[in-house]
Amino acid sequence: MLYSVELRSRFSEGKDRNLLYSTTSQKEFDIIFMEQFTTYILYSKSLDAFYIGYTGDDISIRLTKHLCEHKGYTARAKDWEIAFTEKFNTKKEAIFREKELKSWKSKLRIKQFIDRGKTE
Repeated sequence: MLYSVELRSRFSEGKDRNLLYSTTSQKEFDIIFMEQFTTYILYSKSLDAFYIGYTGDDISIRLTKHLCEHKGYTARAKDWEIAFTEKFNTKKEAIFREKELKSWKSKLRIKQFIDRGKTE
């Protein structure tokens, strides 16, 4: 059996393109189109601060939103960079991990976690 889907994608230059994806594997099809959530840590050198969050968007899109003009904690600096990401299959798992990381409340512990290779 052939599984196919036509995707409409807006590329950075603002043009819509239709993409056709096909596979004979239901498992591969399900994995590729499964919604994923990301828990992330951003770092700002100018503030020497971390920001912890989660998103259902692509992480690069979310970073762009943090760097744009807005109100909120990340508006204080324009040099945020991604220090850590972790993918989850459900929003609930991503939120749980975000809260776990935020509960540490220690810049040193977060830095050590990132430096150690995210093994905690």
